[in-house]
Amino acid sequence: LFARKQRFAEQFALLLLDLDHFKSINVTYGHGTGEEVLRVTASRMMLDLRPFDQVFRVGGEEFAVLLSAVDSAGTVRQVAERLLHAISAHPIPHPSGELFVTASIGVVTDAAGSDPTMLYEAADAALYHAKSTGRNRVVVGERAYSSSPEVGTVR
Repeated sequence: LFARKQRFAEQFALLLLDLDHFKSINVTYGHGTGEEVLRVTASRMMLDLRPFDQVFRVGGEEFAVLLSAVDSAGTVRQVAERLLHAISAHPIPHPSGELFVTASIGVVTDAAGSDPTMLYEAADAALYHAKSTGRNRVVVGERAYSSSPEVGTVR
């Protein structure tokens, strides 16, 4: 995506999504149910995205979503809000009852960094802000680091 930006001036965005209170699902219902929740969540996200957008599981209950050819941070926020709704509005069937799942999402556009590591750190800072300010929300980060040694400033 960085190469496409340089060659075609095509903007892109990175969303980091973390399922809220996921450990309680594994503890209460077992890891098999946890894996099913992850599978269903990924499927719902892929259904709500364009065919050329990409969803990756990056560890535990965290996903990365790459959106190519985006026109603004506002559009990216709308996509992230749609993903939140796709996840939370549809409980996951389970033998003991429906499981209600929510997520927190940190969003950055390619303007947040000039390399993949910087971009990922900016999205991670936005995700952390979303989780620390109430969960089940989207936070759009503009940049992750200032020139000072303080880490993780989301603006």
